[in-house]
Amino acid sequence: MAGDNEKDSSTYPYINFNARYPNAASNASGGYLNFWYSWRVEGVAHFFALSTESSYGNTSEQYAWLVRDLDSFNRTETPWLVGIMHRPWYNSNQKHSNEVLDMKIAMEPLFKRYGVNFVIAGHVHGYERTHAVYDWNVTSNGSVYVHVGSGGASLHTSWYSQPSWYVRCAGLSATHIRACACARACKTEKFEFATTHEPTRRW
Repeated sequence: MAGDNEKDSSTYPYINFNARYPNAASNASGGYLNFWYSWRVEGVAHFFALSTESSYGNTSEQYAWLVRDLDSFNRTETPWLVGIMHRPWYNSNQKHSNEVLDMKIAMEPLFKRYGVNFVIAGHVHGYERTHAVYDWNVTSNGSVYVHVGSGGASLHTSWYSQPSWYVRCAGLSATHIRACACARACKTEKFEFATTHEPTRRW
């Protein structure tokens, strides 16, 4: 997935990144190189990656692809819908706040329409998790956002006062996500998120 760190040249941005890391999922899902693409784990989850470094308005190629991809999502086959992007939409850290607000405004209604469960981002050198949220408001039919960007760089440790959608923020965090392979049969604990700073969360 492309972020600002992979932009190795202003003249030919991302040329080395895309050449070194060919993306089979992109071809299979009709995506574009390492910028936007999707894949699924049968019976468990449909994952889609978006580019915060590319055009993302409602007339963009990426937006049109996202609509097509989410239209293909079948919750009876893959109960969980998970998004991945580099720059976070929800961020109470004083670094990188609201950098892609226009992307959030354009695409967040699609997340609500299709019922995106969980969104993972990086960029901010820290850890933060939200309640289920839509348009800055906590709601049961919103998405849970997590950013885990604390690996490999100095930490961003200055935070704004806690907004209503905030659950937890921290510095360095070891994080894992596990989805139940029998998700269609299980009634509880289908999706698990764990970090060194929080108890294991299950959905």
